[in-house]
Amino acid sequence: MGIAVDTVGFSATNPSTTVTAVTFASGDTGTVRNATQGSYVGLEAMGRQGATAGIIQIKSPLLHDNVEGIQAWVSDTPSCRLIPRYGIQQLKAQDTLAVGLSGGTAEVECGFYQVGYDDLPGSAARMHSWGDIAGLIQYIKVNEVTATTSGTAGVWSDTAITTTENLLEANVDYAVLGYLTDVAVCAIGVRGSETNNLRVCGPGTVRGEVTAEYFVQMSNDLGKPRIPVFNSANRTAVFLSLLAVATSATVHGQLILARLSQNLST
Repeated sequence: MGIAVDTVGFSATNPSTTVTAVTFASGDTGTVRNATQGSYVGLEAMGRQGATAGIIQIKSPLLHDNVEGIQAWVSDTPSCRLIPRYGIQQLKAQDTLAVGLSGGTAEVECGFYQVGYDDLPGSAARMHSWGDIAGLIQYIKVNEVTATTSGTAGVWSDTAITTTENLLEANVDYAVLGYLTDVAVCAIGVRGSETNNLRVCGPGTVRGEVTAEYFVQMSNDLGKPRIPVFNSANRTAVFLSLLAVATSATVHGQLILARLSQNLST
């Protein structure tokens, strides 16, 4: 099956208390990808970052209602997940989601949501479940990436994971269990050829108890492969992805990696 995970980023400028239609980050869209008919497509997470409390909203005529849709008032920034851990909203392939944000009158608000696919034609993402890797963990490696957020709020920045250090062992598989960040951002995660060049991200909170095993927790909660795996031979093409309201900010991101004792099948 063509398993895939896609994190979509967006922003709104000075929306005030009115839920305002967002601008999607370059390369992102509110249209659900064209998965195989009848296969699982799920809205698995969403989050918001802003200087003031506000709303993140996702609507579609194909959801419960097209008035408020799935809407969350949040004051924490960034918010962590906002979708029930075991109550995933099914989506329809090629549906166009209407996304909105509210917040302050003199700021940029950012948000993201994650869609998981069981069978996306053309995808060959290396995503695994905890059971696939639990017995293969030989070492834990915390890989630091000093990155800079985009000069424009609400735009993804991608920094090669070899930028700050290049200490991974050669030609072995590493599983990305989770991540840490010293600066709050909207979303943080990984992107590379082994994620089908789609971003696999989570909330950019500085709370390590939430993020250190984020992908493991997602996989266990969903009962689906959500732990990215890459081979170190491809490490120069693996990137730390950031989405944030703060522009040109230095972020010390750390990927919590498990060095596996044997390579997994692709």
